[in-house]
Amino acid sequence: GRAWRIEELRLKSFQDLHTLWYVTLRERNLLETQQEEARRMGVRINLQAQIHMAGACRKSMARIKAVMNERRLAYEGAIQLVQEHKEQLKDRQLLQLQRDAIVQAQEKLSEFVTRGRLLKREKLRKLAKAREELRAEGVLPQVVEAEGAAQPEAVLADSVAGEQQVRKSSKTTPAASESSTPTSPNISNTPKVVKVEPEAPSRPQTAAEAAAAGLFGGSPAPRK
Repeated sequence: GRAWRIEELRLKSFQDLHTLWYVTLRERNLLETQQEEARRMGVRINLQAQIHMAGACRKSMARIKAVMNERRLAYEGAIQLVQEHKEQLKDRQLLQLQRDAIVQAQEKLSEFVTRGRLLKREKLRKLAKAREELRAEGVLPQVVEAEGAAQPEAVLADSVAGEQQVRKSSKTTPAASESSTPTSPNISNTPKVVKVEPEAPSRPQTAAEAAAAGLFGGSPAPRK
Protein backbone atom coordinates (compact mmCIF):
# COMPACT_ATOMS: atom_id res chain seq x y z
CA GLY A 1 0.00 0.00 0.00
CA ARG A 2 3.02 2.38 0.19
CA ALA A 3 6.10 3.10 -1.83
CA TRP A 4 9.49 1.64 -0.99
CA ARG A 5 11.81 4.00 0.89
CA ILE A 6 15.27 4.61 -0.50
CA GLU A 7 16.96 3.41 2.72
CA GLU A 8 15.19 0.06 2.34
CA LEU A 9 16.15 -0.24 -1.31
CA ARG A 10 19.86 0.43 -0.62
CA LEU A 11 19.92 -2.73 1.51
CA LYS A 12 18.73 -4.90 -1.37
CA SER A 13 21.04 -6.70 -3.72
CA PHE A 14 21.32 -5.98 -7.42
CA GLN A 15 19.23 -9.02 -8.30
CA ASP A 16 16.54 -8.14 -5.73
CA LEU A 17 16.30 -4.61 -7.09
CA HIS A 18 15.80 -5.94 -10.61
CA THR A 19 13.08 -8.33 -9.40
CA LEU A 20 11.36 -5.61 -7.37
CA TRP A 21 11.45 -3.19 -10.29
CA TYR A 22 9.72 -5.68 -12.59
CA VAL A 23 7.13 -6.52 -9.88
CA THR A 24 6.22 -2.85 -9.39
CA LEU A 25 6.12 -2.38 -13.16
CA ARG A 26 3.66 -5.26 -13.50
CA GLU A 27 1.53 -3.88 -10.64
CA ARG A 28 1.48 -0.40 -12.18
CA ASN A 29 0.45 -1.79 -15.56
CA LEU A 30 -2.27 -3.91 -13.88
CA LEU A 31 -3.73 -0.88 -12.08
CA GLU A 32 -3.77 1.18 -15.27
CA THR A 33 -5.39 -1.70 -17.12
CA GLN A 34 -8.11 -2.03 -14.45
CA GLN A 35 -8.80 1.71 -14.62
CA GLU A 36 -9.15 1.60 -18.38
CA GLU A 37 -11.42 -1.50 -18.28
CA ALA A 38 -13.66 0.04 -15.59
CA ARG A 39 -13.93 3.26 -17.59
CA ARG A 40 -14.76 1.34 -20.76
CA MET A 41 -17.40 -0.84 -19.03
CA GLY A 42 -18.81 2.05 -17.01
CA VAL A 43 -18.12 0.47 -13.62
CA ARG A 44 -17.57 2.88 -10.74
CA ILE A 45 -14.47 2.05 -8.66
CA ASN A 46 -12.47 3.83 -5.98
CA LEU A 47 -10.30 6.00 -8.18
CA GLN A 48 -8.47 7.60 -5.28
CA ALA A 49 -7.13 4.25 -4.10
CA GLN A 50 -6.16 3.27 -7.63
CA ILE A 51 -4.39 6.57 -8.22
CA HIS A 52 -2.58 6.33 -4.87
CA MET A 53 -1.39 2.77 -5.54
CA ALA A 54 -0.24 3.66 -9.08
CA GLY A 55 1.67 6.67 -7.71
CA ALA A 56 3.33 4.46 -5.08
CA CYS A 57 4.43 2.05 -7.82
CA ARG A 58 5.91 4.90 -9.87
CA LYS A 59 7.77 6.26 -6.83
CA SER A 60 9.15 2.82 -6.00
CA MET A 61 10.34 2.33 -9.59
CA ALA A 62 12.02 5.77 -9.64
CA ARG A 63 13.74 5.10 -6.32
CA ILE A 64 14.91 1.67 -7.51
CA LYS A 65 16.35 3.31 -10.63
CA ALA A 66 18.12 5.96 -8.51
CA VAL A 67 19.69 3.31 -6.26
CA MET A 68 20.86 1.32 -9.29
CA ASN A 69 22.38 4.48 -10.80
CA GLU A 70 24.17 5.17 -7.51
CA ARG A 71 25.63 1.69 -7.53
CA ARG A 72 26.62 2.02 -11.20
CA LEU A 73 28.39 5.32 -10.55
CA ALA A 74 30.08 3.87 -7.50
CA TYR A 75 31.23 0.87 -9.52
CA GLU A 76 32.57 3.07 -12.33
CA GLY A 77 34.33 5.28 -9.80
CA ALA A 78 35.90 2.23 -8.18
CA ILE A 79 37.09 0.99 -11.57
CA GLN A 80 38.54 4.42 -12.33
CA LEU A 81 40.33 4.47 -8.98
CA VAL A 82 41.74 1.01 -9.67
CA GLN A 83 42.98 2.14 -13.09
CA GLU A 84 44.59 5.24 -11.59
CA HIS A 85 46.20 3.12 -8.91
CA LYS A 86 47.60 0.78 -11.56
CA GLU A 87 48.95 3.74 -13.55
CA GLN A 88 50.57 5.13 -10.41
CA LEU A 89 52.16 1.76 -9.74
CA LYS A 90 53.49 1.66 -13.30
CA ASP A 91 54.86 5.19 -12.95
CA ARG A 92 56.55 4.26 -9.69
CA GLN A 93 58.04 1.15 -11.26
CA LEU A 94 59.35 3.19 -14.20
CA LEU A 95 60.84 5.77 -11.84
CA GLN A 96 62.44 3.02 -9.80
CA LEU A 97 63.88 1.44 -12.94
CA GLN A 98 65.22 4.83 -14.03
CA ARG A 99 66.82 5.40 -10.64
CA ASP A 100 68.35 1.93 -10.71
CA ALA A 101 69.75 2.60 -14.20
CA ILE A 102 71.27 5.89 -13.03
CA VAL A 103 72.81 4.22 -9.98
CA GLN A 104 74.24 1.42 -12.14
CA ALA A 105 75.70 3.95 -14.59
CA GLN A 106 77.31 5.88 -11.72
CA GLU A 107 78.73 2.67 -10.27
CA LYS A 108 80.17 1.66 -13.66
CA LEU A 109 81.68 5.12 -14.12
CA SER A 110 83.27 5.10 -10.67
CA GLU A 111 84.55 1.58 -11.28
CA PHE A 112 86.06 2.65 -14.63
CA VAL A 113 87.74 5.69 -13.05
CA THR A 114 89.08 3.60 -10.17
CA ARG A 115 90.41 0.98 -12.58
CA GLY A 116 92.15 3.68 -14.62
CA ARG A 117 93.78 5.12 -11.51
CA LEU A 118 94.95 1.69 -10.41
CA LEU A 119 96.43 0.97 -13.84
CA LYS A 120 98.22 4.32 -13.82
CA ARG A 121 99.63 3.66 -10.37
CA GLU A 122 100.72 0.19 -11.47
CA LYS A 123 102.52 1.62 -14.51
CA LEU A 124 104.27 4.25 -12.39
CA ARG A 125 105.28 1.61 -9.88
CA LYS A 126 106.70 -0.63 -12.62
CA LEU A 127 108.57 2.32 -14.15
CA ALA A 128 110.08 3.26 -10.79
CA LYS A 129 111.02 -0.35 -10.20
CA ALA A 130 112.72 -0.55 -13.62
CA ARG A 131 114.65 2.63 -12.88
CA GLU A 132 115.79 1.27 -9.56
CA GLU A 133 116.97 -1.92 -11.24
CA LEU A 134 118.89 0.07 -13.88
CA ARG A 135 120.48 2.21 -11.20
CA ALA A 136 121.42 -0.87 -9.24
CA GLU A 137 123.04 -2.37 -12.35
CA GLY A 138 124.86 0.90 -13.13
CA VAL A 139 123.26 1.36 -16.58
CA LEU A 140 121.19 4.46 -15.91
CA PRO A 141 124.13 6.81 -14.92
CA GLN A 142 126.07 5.85 -18.09
CA VAL A 143 123.11 6.72 -20.28
CA VAL A 144 122.72 10.08 -18.55
CA GLU A 145 126.44 10.90 -18.97
CA ALA A 146 126.37 9.95 -22.67
CA GLU A 147 123.42 12.26 -23.27
CA GLY A 148 125.15 15.10 -21.38
CA ALA A 149 128.38 14.70 -23.41
CA ALA A 150 126.55 14.62 -26.75
CA GLN A 151 124.86 17.96 -26.15
CA PRO A 152 128.11 20.16 -25.88
CA GLU A 153 129.57 18.48 -29.00
CA ALA A 154 126.47 19.34 -31.01
CA VAL A 155 126.58 22.96 -29.79
CA LEU A 156 130.31 23.26 -30.68
CA ALA A 157 129.72 21.89 -34.19
CA ASP A 158 126.91 24.37 -34.76
CA SER A 159 129.11 27.31 -33.64
CA VAL A 160 132.00 26.28 -35.96
CA ALA A 161 129.67 26.00 -38.95
CA GLY A 162 128.24 29.43 -38.15
CA GLU A 163 131.68 31.06 -38.01
CA GLN A 164 132.66 29.58 -41.40
CA GLN A 165 129.46 30.88 -42.96
CA VAL A 166 130.11 34.37 -41.52
CA ARG A 167 133.65 34.47 -42.93
CA LYS A 168 132.47 33.47 -46.41
CA SER A 169 129.78 36.14 -46.42
CA SER A 170 132.27 38.85 -45.25
CA LYS A 171 134.67 37.99 -48.13
CA THR A 172 132.02 38.14 -50.87
CA THR A 173 130.45 41.43 -49.70
CA PRO A 174 133.32 43.93 -50.64
CA ALA A 175 133.74 42.46 -54.15
CA ALA A 176 130.06 42.83 -54.88
CA SER A 177 130.11 46.49 -53.73
CA GLU A 178 133.10 47.35 -55.95
CA SER A 179 131.55 45.81 -59.04
CA SER A 180 128.33 47.73 -58.51
CA THR A 181 129.99 51.25 -58.50
CA PRO A 182 129.97 52.91 -62.02
CA THR A 183 133.27 54.15 -63.66
CA SER A 184 133.55 57.81 -64.75
CA PRO A 185 135.49 58.72 -67.98
CA ASN A 186 136.97 61.96 -66.48
CA ILE A 187 138.72 60.21 -63.63
CA SER A 188 142.52 60.16 -63.91
CA ASN A 189 144.38 56.93 -64.40
CA THR A 190 146.60 57.48 -61.40
CA PRO A 191 146.32 54.57 -59.11
CA LYS A 192 144.77 55.20 -55.74
CA VAL A 193 146.09 53.82 -52.59
CA VAL A 194 143.44 52.06 -50.62
CA LYS A 195 144.08 51.85 -46.96
CA VAL A 196 143.02 48.54 -45.67
CA GLU A 197 142.16 48.57 -42.03
CA PRO A 198 142.71 45.42 -40.10
CA GLU A 199 139.55 43.64 -39.19
CA ALA A 200 138.58 43.79 -35.60
CA PRO A 201 138.70 40.44 -34.01
CA SER A 202 135.16 39.16 -33.74
CA ARG A 203 133.96 37.53 -30.63
CA PRO A 204 132.77 33.96 -30.85
CA GLN A 205 129.10 33.75 -31.74
CA THR A 206 126.42 31.46 -30.44
CA ALA A 207 124.87 28.64 -32.42
CA ALA A 208 121.57 30.52 -32.77
CA GLU A 209 123.25 33.60 -34.32
CA ALA A 210 125.29 31.44 -36.69
CA ALA A 211 122.19 29.57 -37.79
CA ALA A 212 120.31 32.84 -38.38
CA ALA A 213 123.21 34.21 -40.46
CA GLY A 214 123.34 31.07 -42.57
CA LEU A 215 119.57 31.09 -43.09
CA PHE A 216 119.19 34.72 -44.25
CA GLY A 217 122.54 34.86 -46.14
CA GLY A 218 123.88 37.95 -44.38
CA SER A 219 126.58 38.63 -41.85
CA PRO A 220 125.32 39.08 -38.33
CA ALA A 221 125.85 42.37 -36.58
CA PRO A 222 129.06 42.34 -34.56
CA ARG A 223 128.76 42.41 -30.83
CA LYS A 224 130.00 45.48 -28.96
